[in-house]
Formats: sequence, structure tokens, C-alpha cells
Amino acid sequence: MNIYIIGLGLIGSSIARAVKKNNLKHKVFGFDENDDAVHFSLKENIIDEVFSIQDISDTQNSQSLIIIAASPIASADILKGLRELFNQNHVVITDVCSVKSHMLNALNGLDTPNLVLSHPMAGSHKSGVESGFEDLFDQKKVLISSVHSSNHALEIVESFWHALGAHTLRINAEDHDELLSATSHLPHVFVYALLQFLKDKGISNLSEVSGGGLKSLLRIGSSSPQMWSDIFLLNKKNVLQDIDALVSALGNLKTAINNDPQTLKNILQTLKAYKDNQT
Repeated sequence: MNIYIIGLGLIGSSIARAVKKNNLKHKVFGFDENDDAVHFSLKENIIDEVFSIQDISDTQNSQSLIIIAASPIASADILKGLRELFNQNHVVITDVCSVKSHMLNALNGLDTPNLVLSHPMAGSHKSGVESGFEDLFDQKKVLISSVHSSNHALEIVESFWHALGAHTLRINAEDHDELLSATSHLPHVFVYALLQFLKDKGISNLSEVSGGGLKSLLRIGSSSPQMWSDIFLLNKKNVLQDIDALVSALGNLKTAINNDPQTLKNILQTLKAYKDNQT
């Protein structure tokens, strides 16, 4: 099978590296608008060849997997550009976006049995082709959203992720966006708000005065501003609702800290038990 990766950043280059590391018998083609990323990928043998969309259209007799590994907004535009490949039996298309509703909107009602949406629950605050590594998906979860996908397409995509060492879990696209808002997008909102607070407070030597907990928490503040701006806006409905819920939870803690030590202790004990039961 030929693997066509559109976007050679952290995730795209890690996919290519993982294919090589696991000795999968696939030829890996790569594309990126950044010429330096392409040159680096060829030089380091991360990909085998560069490609264009026309290259895929011409391979009528070869089973191909196209992986869109670009920013969320760019991914939707790329998907629209692949329209001529929808319903072609030899091609299966997937992505790696952490928001799915806008990908569905990009289809504009078109039937796409060869499209399977993916979201690997793996990443880093670092970005770019140099940051990729071959074990990024090992023992990680990949959320799979079917869009009237054929069994053949689902099998191709799930088998591919399994071959990279990941585990897959199927989830409705709308449920995916609601879940990820709470478990991934909101934590990033919180960290950016915390950074704003620390900046406004005039703390300029964070690296010297931060404990391990704060350093670990603030690590994700180094993530790509462009990518996270896209994510917040594309999942705006869920994110705004969760921000309101978080403000309410902070208000409850504030009230307990101010008025009721026993209630505060009970809240913290309840939350610790909840956290401990999640592992």
C-alpha cells in the first residue's frame, strides 16, 4: 500500500517515521507547503518521495491511504480538494484533526464511503518536522469517527493505526468534539488564561520560581498559537460552554475557601477520589 502524507509537521513526520520503524511494507510519499520540511524529510529518509494530488489520481491500480496531517482549517480545505478521489475504491482518506465537525461540514453532504476520520491522542507542545519521533503513537489511543464509511475503509484505517502500535476507539464525530473540548481544548484554554494572569501579575522569572507542577502545566503553553486558535474557534460552541462550567467550578471553590473549610476539604477529597478512580 502507498501512504500519502499531506503535512510533514510533528504528527505527519511521526507517522512516516513509525511506518519505517515498524518495517511496514508501504512506500511513504510526503507533501508540505514548507520546502524546508520536505527537504529535511527526504534527507533524513523520513519519506521515500515527494508527491502531488495528481500522483494519487494516476495510481488507479495501487491501494493508497491518504493522511491529511495539516492544521485544522487547512485540513478542511485539503479535504475539499480531494473531492475527485471520493468513492474511488483504491483510495482511503483519513486525517488527524482534534476537531471533526468542520471536516463533516467540508463534505457538503457528499457521500464518502472511503473517508474515515482519525484523531491520534498523541502529541507534543513542540511542532515541526524535526520534533517528530517514531514511537509517538505506541500504546496511544486513536479515536475513529465513521462518516458512512465502508467496512473496507474502516478496516484499512484501523489496521494502519494498529500497525503503528496504537489502539483505536470508534466515536461519533459530534461526541468526539464534545469530549475533546472537556479533556483537551479546555485545559489549553485554562493554561492560556493562567499565563495571562501570571503575565499581568508581573512575574517574569517563571522558570526560577515554578514548582514541578506548574512547569508541567505550563508546558502546553508552548504549543502552536495558530493551531490552538483554529481549534478553539472550530469547536467554539463546546469550548464556550465548558469555559462557563469551569468558571462555575472555580466559583464553588472560591466560596468554599472563603466561607467553609469543611466544605472545601470535602470537595478536595471528592475530587481526589474521582481522579484516583480514573487510573
